[in-house]
Amino acid sequence: MKRRHFTLIEMLVVVAVIAILIGILIPTIGTVMQKVKQSQTKAVINSLRLAIKQYESTYGILPFTGTNADKSILYEPGTTPNPVYEELLSTLEGNDTSLNPRGIKFLDLSDADYDDAWDEELNVVLDLDYNSSIDSALIYGAGTKNTEIIIWSAGPDGDHNADDGHADNEDNVNSWDK
Repeated sequence: MKRRHFTLIEMLVVVAVIAILIGILIPTIGTVMQKVKQSQTKAVINSLRLAIKQYESTYGILPFTGTNADKSILYEPGTTPNPVYEELLSTLEGNDTSLNPRGIKFLDLSDADYDDAWDEELNVVLDLDYNSSIDSALIYGAGTKNTEIIIWSAGPDGDHNADDGHADNEDNVNSWDK
């Protein structure tokens, strides 16, 4: 019996087909990974929003401190880590008994951090005057929102679009889009 071997041309065709398939697959993997990170961030946002709503239901007010009561925002650009955000997480975890006197654990930080998938802190704005409206200036021009809690991530580019005139950045992950 004569054994048939692959020719050089057949091998090159197989290698070329594999290279084309890999070339098609690599961008798809990047897109899928981006969607996974956005989904992870959305889950963290929803979890944090639920903890804030549970706090409000328990105490009858939104969690806040005197330092942010006047400006109704829990985000200080350029401050890492943001002490007000850390205080919010500590309050919701039950560690800060000045704002959570019963020490109720609304969040469990032992098995999760409450940063976005790009390891940046989330931005939180609370409607501390309780008029069910958050001004667009507090959320980088994304339009006034009729809600009490706004939470968002600037996304992978870290750009809120505060200075470029865009109403919203398509890679931002936020609590007001379903």
